[in-house]
Amino acid sequence: MIEAVLFDLGDTLLDFDPLPRRQLFESAAHATYEHLKNRGCKLPEFRKYYALHIRTVQWEYIWSTLRGREIDSFRALYRWCTRQGYPNDDESIRELIWMWYQPTIPRSTVAPDVIPALRQLQADGLRLGLVSNTLLPGCVLDRHLEMVGLKEFFPIRIYSSEVGYRKPKRIIFQAALDALKLPAESCLFVGDLVKTDIKGARRIGMTTILRKTAKRQDTAMAHHRIDAIGDLPQLVRRIRGEVDASCPVV
Repeated sequence: MIEAVLFDLGDTLLDFDPLPRRQLFESAAHATYEHLKNRGCKLPEFRKYYALHIRTVQWEYIWSTLRGREIDSFRALYRWCTRQGYPNDDESIRELIWMWYQPTIPRSTVAPDVIPALRQLQADGLRLGLVSNTLLPGCVLDRHLEMVGLKEFFPIRIYSSEVGYRKPKRIIFQAALDALKLPAESCLFVGDLVKTDIKGARRIGMTTILRKTAKRQDTAMAHHRIDAIGDLPQLVRRIRGEVDASCPVV
């Protein structure tokens, strides 16, 4: 019996426009630079400050890749602030990371069908959760989810930055199952990437649903496919055997 639906976040529930990473990074760097200057911190000229951050991110990426682990951006920024003599208490670090993330928010949208679909799934008695690959600490994504009205639907939120491993690693999916106290066969997983979402969820024993995107990928591994999250409630009812078996499934 299906009792829960787990979701990927980026480009599944939250759609992101193409992100010009260097432009966004520089915009965030300006914001954090002014923030620290206003707090009385002694700063180098901006280009040196910016270059130091670039090198820090590159090093963290290389080190995490060598270890096969997720980047812990909270700890990385804490270490950087400590070395530079900037405020390094938890509240200050959380605010700085939020400022680094903020430029991406205007480039994200929640499709109009997402919240009605989530409400319907809950009304149908299903528990909902998130499993997201992200180098950001959960407090940052939680803040964004609250802004767009999604957080209330997901009491279970599993982030790779907190688990330490990314999808498709088994451990991050198991963390969600442990939080739900459910076996894999009682859960559906909805995502947009075959190589991380579908491969990992299917390998642990979940039924998988691929949200179609423009990405070129082999979709055969997914048990089911949908064009939009709004299509999900009917498909889930079909999977649970609650609608006429003659209803078409994509």
